[in-house]
Amino acid sequence: PAWNEKSHSPCASNILRVMNGGSTLDVYSSDSGGGLSSPTWSPDGKQVAFIKMSADQQAWRIIVINADGSRCGDKYECINKLVAGEQYRGGLAWSKQGTFAVGFNTTGANDVHLLYSDGGLARNLSNHAADDGSPAFSPDGKQIAFTSMRDSKPQIYVVNADGTGVRRVGNNEFSDLSPTWSPDGRWLAFTSTRGGQTNSFMMDLSGGNVTQLTKNGGDHPVWSR
Repeated sequence: PAWNEKSHSPCASNILRVMNGGSTLDVYSSDSGGGLSSPTWSPDGKQVAFIKMSADQQAWRIIVINADGSRCGDKYECINKLVAGEQYRGGLAWSKQGTFAVGFNTTGANDVHLLYSDGGLARNLSNHAADDGSPAFSPDGKQIAFTSMRDSKPQIYVVNADGTGVRRVGNNEFSDLSPTWSPDGRWLAFTSTRGGQTNSFMMDLSGGNVTQLTKNGGDHPVWSR
């Protein structure tokens, strides 16, 4: 796994750490007062991409590094690409085709954008007046699940990687968010307020066969491989 940690000091740095078996390797540190978030693995498992926030919290960048802490040429950062001023809203996914999906705001509402592997903008995939974010690529890289506020509360949608075929998955009165795909691409695990408490659930791609996975609280589920 890869994750970031921050001390309670407001000027402390975030540390990105990679765990391999029983050992832990510190592979990246933010500027003092800055932050790191949304680490995601490359399709081949050799690199990690994440979002870096500047110390003044005015700029967001996609950073890619080697997971073993080695250099890319003469630098530790294999990619260092500005996302969009103060407009990043969370979520970063990496497809097997080498593209990124990320949520950020360019016109007022947050949208899911597809980026090339060098961080260059490919297209706006969700393009809606309501906030969209938390993208997750399907295992084959052909679809993206995301959370949308277009129904006045968080709901899960799926869109093709070319921006076509946007559809809502499921139809209920509760908040569903933070989708993640099963390794076979047939299921979505997600967070929901069903039952009056935040827990983790799973459902098929039609929104059926809903199964509750946790009973005493749960958030941001992740599938094993």
